[in-house]
Amino acid sequence: MTRLSTVGGLLAQAAATYAFTCQSSAGATYNATSTYLGCYTGGTSILSAAKLSTIAMTPQLCTTWCGERGFAYGGVVFGTFVATTPQRQEQCFCDHQPNYSMSKKVADTQCSDLCTTDPSQRCGGGYIMSLYQITNAEASTGASLFTPACLTSPLCSHQVCDTSLSTSARIASLISELTEEEKILNLVDAAAGSSRIGLPPYEWWSEATHGVGSAPGVQFTNMPNNFSYATSFPAPILSSAAFDDDLIFQIGEVVGREGRAFGNNGFAGFDYWVRNAFSSNAADY
Repeated sequence: MTRLSTVGGLLAQAAATYAFTCQSSAGATYNATSTYLGCYTGGTSILSAAKLSTIAMTPQLCTTWCGERGFAYGGVVFGTFVATTPQRQEQCFCDHQPNYSMSKKVADTQCSDLCTTDPSQRCGGGYIMSLYQITNAEASTGASLFTPACLTSPLCSHQVCDTSLSTSARIASLISELTEEEKILNLVDAAAGSSRIGLPPYEWWSEATHGVGSAPGVQFTNMPNNFSYATSFPAPILSSAAFDDDLIFQIGEVVGREGRAFGNNGFAGFDYWVRNAFSSNAADY
């Protein structure tokens, strides 16, 4: 019965997708109003229900993004994710309630890193969060599933979403609509998208070296919630030493299934990357 119910739900979701009709946005655009609560250490553990990484991050963008999804709290962290080289990563975290168990309040001077695209604003500090309470959060639907951008307005009305066109024509159309500044801000892993045409931000950097792993595009929730962990297999070099093709295929199936689940539920992107034999090169998983 459970399996049949699941299949029925998927069919209903697919039918709703095909029945989608693009309509112009109506009503006033939502903008969050918020109260600044202070600067806290342990930034990524305070709020863990959702995460957004974009080079265009500002406190207002963060609180609006969280508030649209029904979260009452949002926080900005200016983290440095170190892999082969240090990376500037302004990140936004959301939740219904903050978890202060691993944090403490510190002086606001520790949350003084300038936002990359708007240096008149502050985007927290290195692994230190500027925390905000959102006073007008939208009603929560209880769902955090990923929604394809072409099923949202206003992007759905643009040629990039016209499935009757070729892929190259759709790409060319999108590029032609971006301003020079927007193009530049989409040449990094924490791509800014374009709010002007409805193209959402997207973090390309999700990792799955031997299982979905920590990366700017991956968000693990606090234990024991769903998506608080993923299966971790032996490193690829060790697994390949077994010379067992069936084993590698089975590992790939699990990683792929879990990666898709993380992406579908908004806790990761859909592009997973690893470093070849842990060298400085990268290859698509």
